[in-house]
Amino acid sequence: MTAVTPMTEAELTQERGRDRTDDSGLGALRTDRGNLPLDRLDVRADITGLVSRVELTQDFLNVHDATLEATYVFPLPDRAAVTGMRMVAADRVVEAELAERGAARQEYDRAVAAGQRASIAEEERPDVFTMRVGNILPGERVSVTLTLAGPLSMQDGEATFRFPLVVAPRYIPGAPLPGPSVGDGHASDTDAVPDASRITPPVLLPGFPNPLRLSIDVGVDPGGLPLDAVRSSLHTVVEEDGRLRVRPGERADRDFVLRLAYGAPREAAALVTVADAEGAEGTFQLTVLPPAGSGQPRPRDVVLLLDRSGSMGGWKMIAARRAAARIVDTLGDADRFAVLAFDDIVEEPAGLPSGLVAATDRHRYRAVEHLARTEARGGTVMLEALRRGLGYLAPGPAGSDPRSAATRPDGAGFPGHQRAKRAQQARPRTARVTGCWCW
Repeated sequence: MTAVTPMTEAELTQERGRDRTDDSGLGALRTDRGNLPLDRLDVRADITGLVSRVELTQDFLNVHDATLEATYVFPLPDRAAVTGMRMVAADRVVEAELAERGAARQEYDRAVAAGQRASIAEEERPDVFTMRVGNILPGERVSVTLTLAGPLSMQDGEATFRFPLVVAPRYIPGAPLPGPSVGDGHASDTDAVPDASRITPPVLLPGFPNPLRLSIDVGVDPGGLPLDAVRSSLHTVVEEDGRLRVRPGERADRDFVLRLAYGAPREAAALVTVADAEGAEGTFQLTVLPPAGSGQPRPRDVVLLLDRSGSMGGWKMIAARRAAARIVDTLGDADRFAVLAFDDIVEEPAGLPSGLVAATDRHRYRAVEHLARTEARGGTVMLEALRRGLGYLAPGPAGSDPRSAATRPDGAGFPGHQRAKRAQQARPRTARVTGCWCW
């Protein structure tokens, strides 16, 4: 295993996790007898290539002399999927089932009213969950384990594994709503964020001891990919028995981040296969990485076809034009694009030349502005829009300048601009037609 080195301060300031302070805390369990601090947080992760599997265990301890229900708000990776949940209370193990939120709440409330031990985990936001554990007996410890699976993000030749340890402070706009809050958080529900009390957990007060026992254990299997280095957001990560562990005493006051430097002078590929428990079939994962330092991405030619016919009325039109606008916003100055909205006629954004235009800030703004005003109407005649879009992507005759009309509004007569334009034209380009429809 490659030695683990800490990330630089500049990198740490860019992370989404909260900066280290003495006042930080993961939160507290809210009960009608007061707060119960979370007793133990255990994270065991196994990384294979660009995929992670995590087992998160949280221990709840009732230090009072009465049976209690505890509520806890905690973060999870926003791209991970929860694949299982298990609760252990005394000598009894309860396996969770996935259910619609209303039905799950009814079943949980029924179990608690019957005096049974029960727990429920609900997603409030892609990265914020609420867990309730009912009927914790005096002095009893309840352990809840969640299993998750998700991809690692890849950027600049490094894969990033991130496990959040704090729910970041959130801006809560709007006027407070009358009546009691729907959750146990410190913020009041408002007309703009009606569930604010469910996503703002109570935190430990300054100077209050943090009794949380934090354990993080990560195994890294490159899965055949070349691994050059491993860097961590915490300084207390060490390698023991082939696994990365956080030394005891680390506070849960910032996200835990590992960056894995996958890279090689040439392309790298890895194949992982897993056989099914029964039968002769299985699952495989093929990962292909570009060579390290492969340079800037190739410029793209993108044509967006937006169906604005009458059947797209309502939320479908809103969703489609938002998706199209998001695609336009991801383009860079070296890219070219066109937007075609069609019903029984084909329209292009006003103020832009017909055909592919350079994805400058001005052109992208005008295209997004046009999309925001697009409404559903007319019939669905797709053929002309497809023909025009494919025509824009067809290679022109030798010696032609298909981008002259697109670049002229940005200063085509400037010599430096002409040199840059010729250099971009010499680079190979990728072409794509993208459609935006909703059913």
